[in-house]
Amino acid sequence: MPVKSQPAALPEPAPAHQASGLEQDHINQALQASQTAIDAISTVVTVSSWALTILAIAIGVIALWGWKTLKDEAGEKAKQIANDRWDAYIKSDEFAALVKNRIDTAVRSEKLDLIMQKLDEIPRDAGDAPPFKEKGGER
Repeated sequence: MPVKSQPAALPEPAPAHQASGLEQDHINQALQASQTAIDAISTVVTVSSWALTILAIAIGVIALWGWKTLKDEAGEKAKQIANDRWDAYIKSDEFAALVKNRIDTAVRSEKLDLIMQKLDEIPRDAGDAPPFKEKGGER
């Protein structure tokens, strides 16, 4: 029977370096300094988060106040412009002509109604011709 060869044995790891007392003190100081730096960074992040939150709330309040002010001022300005233009239109010749035309039309209509009423009140006999032509007919 053939003999199986055994795998070569792994070399033994080198023994770990043991730090001297002075080296261990330096390592501990470095670990403490890094922990202090991490704590300082955490504190700065927390403080800046609070500051940014307060700043964001202040900007929001200012924005709402500005929006309300702009809205109110724009409404007042629109009313002022509308009133100025309305006053200018009321004082214009175009409006005076429109009012005169409407009054003339209303007066003519009232006069025509009065004339028609008086014509209806005139006594007529059954054989009298109507005072106006019938629509589509002859007189």
